[in-house]
Parts: sequence; C-alpha cells; structure tokens
Amino acid sequence: MAEDEQQARDERIARRVERRQSQRRRRLRPGLGRGVPWQLSPPDPRAQEEALDHEILMIENAVREEGPIDEDDLRKLVGARFWGPGRFRPAVKEAVTEGRVVRVGRSQLAAPGTTAQS
Repeated sequence: MAEDEQQARDERIARRVERRQSQRRRRLRPGLGRGVPWQLSPPDPRAQEEALDHEILMIENAVREEGPIDEDDLRKLVGARFWGPGRFRPAVKEAVTEGRVVRVGRSQLAAPGTTAQS
C-alpha cells in the first residue's frame, strides 16, 4: 500500500473513532457491552477499524460501479456473508455517515450525486 493511501486510511479511521467516542460520551446507556460472549480476549480495536474501513471501501466501490443498488443485492455483491455476523449494516451506516454513499430510497444506496432508478 502506498504511503499516501496508508496515511489517508489512518486519518479516516481516526476521524471515525473520534466521532463515535464523541457520540458515546453523549449517550451512555447501561447494558451489555459489544463483546461476543464466546470471545476469550477482546479484539484488537485497530484491526477492527481497518477491517471496517476496508468494508466501507468495498461498499463505496460497488455502488459507484453498479449505480443505485438495493441493500440485499449489495450484500451479495460485496460478499458480506463472509465478513462475519453483524458487520454489513454498521459498514453501510458508516459509509452513509461519512458521505461515501447516499440513501436514495428505503433500502437503496447510490453514489453521492446520483438518484434512484425508476
């Protein structure tokens, strides 16, 4: 990976982590943590963020190549079933939050600046 690409990815991850931490500080709620009960040790946060960034990039590229697409079709196109349980929706949510894709319908996504197909 080129040094510029690595730096850009690190900056995206830092902004995303800061935004989430800011949101968590505003809405602390009691309850179970985000860990999975069968995990023996907590996952590496850096590796999780890099994986999320890669998933967002896959979603962004697929939407740009295919045009407006239904979330179910996008899930199949990017192979989200191999990402692990509960990873696709958060990746889509982050992609929308970061403006890398936009919602053009209830379950349709498109590249920024496009509209849904009729």
